[in-house]
Amino acid sequence: MFKFLKKSIKKFEDELEAQIEAEIEKELKEEEKKEVRPEKPVEKKVEERIEKGIEQELKRVVETRKEIEKIVEKKPEKKRIAL
Repeated sequence: MFKFLKKSIKKFEDELEAQIEAEIEKELKEEEKKEVRPEKPVEKKVEERIEKGIEQELKRVVETRKEIEKIVEKKPEKKRIAL
């Protein structure tokens, strides 16, 4: 059961990492376009919101992972509940 939990967490982290990489690539492409035209304040605000959202999601994932690991470590009989 714990292996399944670890696999689930790993899968979620991998998916989140892929999303982050996609956002980074998107931002890099946008930066290349910005070299041609000046940056608009609205675009900068949107990028900041995206970055904050990604950071918050990563923090949430880490916190959830820690909570699940604590439950499993403290009470092995709760493994099924944690899953």
